[in-house]
Amino acid sequence: FSAPFPVPGIVELGGSISVFVGWETMEFEVVGCIDLTLFSFWTVLELCVFAGNCQKKNNPCTNVNACNSGSDTDRTWYWGLSGEVNIIFAWANLYYNHYFPAEKVGLTQAVNQFKWYVSAGINLGFISIGGVIAGNSDDPHIWLSGENGDDEKSKPKDASEGKRALGATCGKNKECA
Repeated sequence: FSAPFPVPGIVELGGSISVFVGWETMEFEVVGCIDLTLFSFWTVLELCVFAGNCQKKNNPCTNVNACNSGSDTDRTWYWGLSGEVNIIFAWANLYYNHYFPAEKVGLTQAVNQFKWYVSAGINLGFISIGGVIAGNSDDPHIWLSGENGDDEKSKPKDASEGKRALGATCGKNKECA
C-alpha cells in the first residue's frame, strides 16, 4: 500500500559525525551522535560520544590546581559523553568529560568533569526559546581519579541553598528558587 501523497516519518532514528577544528589553536574534536526524532523535526533524545585535544588553559585541571607545569598552550587529550532529553516545554542536557593524565603539564591523574542543566521554554529542535532554570554548568562537579581512587575537587552544590521560596519576589535571578 502506498499513500497518494508524501507521509513524513513519525519516528526516525538518525546519526551524525562531526569534526571541529580551532584554526588559531589547532584544537580539534570528533563527535558522533545518534538521535531519536518525532515528526521529522522534534529531536526527543540525542546521545553523543566525543574525543579530542585541548590546550592546558582549556582543561579543568587549571581550575583545581591539578596541572602545575608546562605552558598554557601544551595539549591534553580527552573523551566524553553528552545527552539531551527534550519534552518540548522542558529539556535537560548532561555532559561528562574525562581528561587523560599529561606529564608535560604536571597532570598525574585523570580529571573528570560532570555538567548538567535543565531549561524551560519551547524547544522543537529547529527552534528553541527559553532559558536555563537549574544546573551546574557555571560550576561543574570536578574530581580526579587515579590508582589511589577518587579525589573530590568540587562537591556538587545544593541548588536550593541560599534561594528564596518559590513565588517570592527576587532582586536577582540567582536569589530565586
